[in-house]
Amino acid sequence: MKYIRRGNGDYLILVHGTLTDASMWKGHLEALASKFDVIAVTLRHFDEGDIGGFGLNTHADDLIELLNELDERKPLYIVGWSYGADVVLNALVKQGFPVDKVFLYEPGYPGCLLESELNLWQSDANSMFGPVFAEFHRGDLPSAVVSLIDGSGNRKGYFQSQSEVVRELQLAKSYTLAYQLNQKSSH
Repeated sequence: MKYIRRGNGDYLILVHGTLTDASMWKGHLEALASKFDVIAVTLRHFDEGDIGGFGLNTHADDLIELLNELDERKPLYIVGWSYGADVVLNALVKQGFPVDKVFLYEPGYPGCLLESELNLWQSDANSMFGPVFAEFHRGDLPSAVVSLIDGSGNRKGYFQSQSEVVRELQLAKSYTLAYQLNQKSSH
């Protein structure tokens, strides 16, 4: 697993979400490195040239492998954002770790919802992803990125309201939509 590492102290693992990579945490790395041994990971295929599977299980297994390499005597904190939150949850379910704290922001997988809530989630997901899939299948990756980010931000124009650096990174990672939109449950 590729990662950026800075600092000393307790472990702080940062797991990115969709359409980005470890570089999204650069500002956080510098701010946190004085207190933590910060490891910002790049999930497989969020960096060009990666090989192998893509999906929650693959990414969780990669994260598990990294966590197993760490000194288990040091406290461990994990932050997962969006898709990264789903990866962290999956890794923790697959293998129990002595984790001191976990912070999950905007997980997307509805695994713990009741049927009525799941139906509402599915309806929202269909509304959000309908345009994304249509633009993706037309080959209009920039529009698919904008639709995905607007949907994630819950409003039209959310993509444009982000900083230029964030927008550029998300557009640069548009190729990952081919992996993300074609995931199979076995990966």
